Amino acid sequence: MSIQNNINAPNPLIWTSFTTTISAQTTAPTLGTGGSITSYYLQHGKRLFISLNVSNPAVGSSGDGIYSLNLPPGYTIDSTAAPVGSGYAFASCLGPVYVVANRHGVGSSFPLGTTSYYLYLYNSAPYSGGPFVLSYYWASSWYSAGQTFVISANLSIPIL
Repeated sequence: MSIQNNINAPNPLIWTSFTTTISAQTTAPTLGTGGSITSYYLQHGKRLFISLNVSNPAVGSSGDGIYSLNLPPGYTIDSTAAPVGSGYAFASCLGPVYVVANRHGVGSSFPLGTTSYYLYLYNSAPYSGGPFVLSYYWASSWYSAGQTFVISANLSIPIL
């Protein structure tokens, strides 16, 4: 399936759907009843654009560990243009992430190897000492599939 954008241009861009799988370090999570992942990609030169929406309206299984998501088949992240790092401060940001859950948040996405990426999520949560900005990798312990949420991301990934 492919969709066409609404830009009035002589050669409109075509977005192609693909299957995104959520993996984890130890055990992959399972979305709850009615949960879905919608993902589209568009290649423009040496850049791959991904539009991702993960909806989990009912509690699923959290799995175990930091979650990661795959690129469409046949694409490889250019690690010289987007170095893989250990943590958000040492890696290349691929694009913004938005979260709607019991706490609203935003985040970023970063390469994890050459064929997958992970999400790093931030939120402002009121705690006893006042509002704090909390952050962590999307994982079994942070916005897990064991709770309800919607996550949207728009990525721009350098590819080989």
